[in-house]
Amino acid sequence: MTKAAMKLIDDILNILAAYQKAGQEPALLSSGRMSALVSKVDHKALAGSSFSVGGGSFVLPSNEDVVGSWTDEDCYLVAKVLGCSDD
Repeated sequence: MTKAAMKLIDDILNILAAYQKAGQEPALLSSGRMSALVSKVDHKALAGSSFSVGGGSFVLPSNEDVVGSWTDEDCYLVAKVLGCSDD
């Protein structure tokens, strides 16, 4: 996958994230050779959140590791995952 294609997918995931609410089901884009996922995760539900895409998975670290001393109740993390195969 070229850098230009990856940038385009990242831009699309950013647009999808802008319309998501924290805690909503992740948005998934999928084709025969590529899968991408984006999710807004509330900082209180961050620890242990996991995502699977394209045969792989990703587990988010604990709250303290990422957000430290965030005290704003409206804080969230945007998780983006991309999986692709080049034949």
